[in-house]
Amino acid sequence: MKVSIESILGSARRIAGQRREDEQGREGRGGEVRTDSVSIENRIHGRLLTIQGELRDIQHSLTRNQIVSDGIGRLGDDMARGGGETGRILDETRFEGNPVLRAFVGDRPDTETLSAARERVGRLIGDDINRLRRLQVEAENLLAAGGRGGEAIDRLMGGIESSLSRADTGSIARISSLNADSVRRLVR
Repeated sequence: MKVSIESILGSARRIAGQRREDEQGREGRGGEVRTDSVSIENRIHGRLLTIQGELRDIQHSLTRNQIVSDGIGRLGDDMARGGGETGRILDETRFEGNPVLRAFVGDRPDTETLSAARERVGRLIGDDINRLRRLQVEAENLLAAGGRGGEAIDRLMGGIESSLSRADTGSIARISSLNADSVRRLVR
């Protein structure tokens, strides 16, 4: 085997060329990974903003529906005592300055109207609670995805949990089709 300086230099050039190609390839792939992670972070951030808007809408709806539910309960109690305070209750039950109860049950509610309104507002509260639960699951999934912005997700989760805790637990149990014991066993 004949070894010459030219063959050694040629081999060195080939090795150096392969190293450059490998380094450029790694940099290119690293750039793609960085671009992908930035893209994912941007999507998570955008979804967080959307979820926060949805949470505000649900909290608004839930609060309104709970005020209506409370007013319907007060009207029912008043009717059981003879109905002397119906007008005052209809006027006093307001949300954001508007008489929401009057819009919900009309000016002269009777027992049938109240019964139907009770069922309707119960369904609306149940829908709001279900929407909150879906947002909670989605926020937990975003947190599990491990993106930056964990603090924002934690704040969002706190808002969802506080909304759920403020919800009327009596109506939740009545509306929910889930068996609490079954859910507890599944979670464990």
